[in-house]
Amino acid sequence: MKSKVVFLILIALAAILMGCSANPETTLLEYQRTGGIAGLDDRLVIDSTGKAALTRKDQEFSFSLSADELKALQNELEAANFGQLADDYTPGQPGADLFDYRLTYDGHTVHMVDTAVPEAMQPILDMLYQLIEANS
Repeated sequence: MKSKVVFLILIALAAILMGCSANPETTLLEYQRTGGIAGLDDRLVIDSTGKAALTRKDQEFSFSLSADELKALQNELEAANFGQLADDYTPGQPGADLFDYRLTYDGHTVHMVDTAVPEAMQPILDMLYQLIEANS
C-alpha cells in the first residue's frame, strides 16, 4: 500500500513538472533579469502564440500578449539582428546593483549587464520590462 501511494505521488509530481516546463518547439522567447538594488529575479517565457509565464521571485503569473504586442516584439528582435549579436556583453568595470539580463530567441542566447547593453537591445528590454510590470 505504501509503495502505491509513493508511486502515485511520483506520477503526480512528474505530470506537474511536465506541465510547467517550456516546450522548446513553441517557445518564442525566454528572458531573465536578475540583480539591481532590489535583488530582482524575473523570468519570462513567451510562446509563439503569445502565452506568457512570468515568475518573480516566488510568485507566478500567466497572461497573453495581444497580437499587436507579439508582432511588435518580434519586429524589434528582427530589427536588432538578434541572431548576429555576440553571446556576452559585460562592462569593462564592475558595478554595484546592476541588472543582469539573459535573453534567448530563435536558439541564440545573449547575456548582457547594465552599462554594456547594445543600443539595439534597449527597446526590447524596455518592452519586456513593461510587460512584466503590467502583468505582475
